Amino acid sequence: MSTPDQGRRRPLVARDHGLALACLAGAAIFYTWPLAADLRGSIPGLSRLTDVTEYVWLVGWMQYALTHHVFPLKTGWLLVPFESELRLGTFCFLQALAAFPLTGPLGIIGAYNTVLIGTLFLNGASAYWLIYLLVRRIAPALLASAAFMLSVAVVWHFVAGRLALPSLWIVVCALILLRALALQPEFWKGILLGCALLAALLSDFQIVLFTALWLAVYFLYLLGTLGRAIFTLKFMTASLIALLIFAVPFLLIYFPALVNARSAGYPVPTLEDAAFYSFRLVDFTDLHDIPFIYGFDFLLAAVAAIALLWRRVEIRFWLAGALFFFVLALGPYLQPTLLPMPFALIKLAPALTQFRTPYRFVMPAQIGLAVTSGFVLEHMLARVSRRTLQAGITAVLFAARVWYTPWVQPFAVQTYPEYAFYHQLASQAGDFSLIEVPFGIRSGLQRIGDGGEAFQYYQHVHGKRLLNGSMARVPSHVFEFYRSHPALLFLAGEPSTSPLDLEQDFADVLAWSNTHYVVVHLSYLRPGQAAGILAFLDGQPALQRLPPEQDIIVYRVTGQPGSFRGRPEWRPY
Repeated sequence: MSTPDQGRRRPLVARDHGLALACLAGAAIFYTWPLAADLRGSIPGLSRLTDVTEYVWLVGWMQYALTHHVFPLKTGWLLVPFESELRLGTFCFLQALAAFPLTGPLGIIGAYNTVLIGTLFLNGASAYWLIYLLVRRIAPALLASAAFMLSVAVVWHFVAGRLALPSLWIVVCALILLRALALQPEFWKGILLGCALLAALLSDFQIVLFTALWLAVYFLYLLGTLGRAIFTLKFMTASLIALLIFAVPFLLIYFPALVNARSAGYPVPTLEDAAFYSFRLVDFTDLHDIPFIYGFDFLLAAVAAIALLWRRVEIRFWLAGALFFFVLALGPYLQPTLLPMPFALIKLAPALTQFRTPYRFVMPAQIGLAVTSGFVLEHMLARVSRRTLQAGITAVLFAARVWYTPWVQPFAVQTYPEYAFYHQLASQAGDFSLIEVPFGIRSGLQRIGDGGEAFQYYQHVHGKRLLNGSMARVPSHVFEFYRSHPALLFLAGEPSTSPLDLEQDFADVLAWSNTHYVVVHLSYLRPGQAAGILAFLDGQPALQRLPPEQDIIVYRVTGQPGSFRGRPEWRPY
């Protein structure tokens, strides 16, 4: 039976939790304000990265697939005339699904931006709850979770526009649920843990990997602290339920695509490819790189934890967990030597052969550092006896941390121009394609052209097929096919060694792709390149130049282009 004091305490704690979450929400909006202020117009982005256009496209594709009852894990919208496999890439099914009900009131861009800002907040909220469960103090949990949410190592991916990759809230929620299941097994907790694993699967394979590794090391820690008492029938049954919720869709839908990727023609990243996307040991001491690896605040917290709290087992575990992921971030071998590192073992698993970016392991490492920071802050704030002084210190530290990240890594945004032509195109009936110039396609390992893949951004506006496009995984034969066409390489600004006649090949491309329009983006072309491409297109009898609009020149296909010999198989979506 609760006492009157306890009854009054519960609303106060609930109010304090609500205030803490409101502070985190405010911090998320403050950091992303350049985006939040223009929710339906701007998108995140660094001009040298076009990943954001792929994620915007994925939200648009999900909206189309759900409204037209189309299987969403394959598409014929991009890379005409091929059907593209989406199970091997960063599909962000969960995030695109969450954006779907928002596309009506906010549009594709507004829905995408809202989910991205919401993901940032969920990172902070989940970390807050994990740290609070461990330290049982609101102030240190708030400060440590704010540092985690705004860790430059993580928010950099938000700035790049990656919608699923920085969804670390899924990893944190899985840890919370595993802890709850181990301490007091219940079947419903196993179901929730399975849902967290499924959420990871539907987000990004890298999130699946981060989640699996953290759960494995945390289970070993719980086993060491709880002993054999953890192996109750209810715990084992609930864990099996969680595993089945994840394993059934993984084995039925995703696993076949992963294990057959090599035979399907998808290039497999080599250890050298992974080494290129790995940190060197010297990077961990470079003052410029430290914010992008672990941050000065987490470094101070780790040093303080070693000096003050090293005897506590939980401190040693969370620091060791962070160190484990930092070692993986060093890649397959220790540069500049060839000393093998643990990451090379990950590549031995058939389902993990496509993983090529070890540097991203610094993101899950932030979880261990954030929890460590929570313990350190709890230790220090407990020595401040006056509650008002403690609140003042918390407010100052919180404000300083929120201000710090925009100073080190501002939230960059960009705005793609609006073109009336694309809106007019949306009203035209028929299933046909566009060729965007400069022509460009890109995968994680190969590319043709430089930047032309970004025009897939506009597909949610016009709704027509494209030869251009960017996907994380594209079979090698797709690139070989496009490279066999000198007309496409010419429009991409790349040299060609094909003996085919340029004009006849261009007519063939128009025919097999069922292209009705060619759109030239002058701002993406060098002056000399633009002049050459326009002269070539003006000389094609099958094209009619339309009046220019802003920086684009549109050509309508009016003639009867030649037929293509050896047309690849067409699989409509």
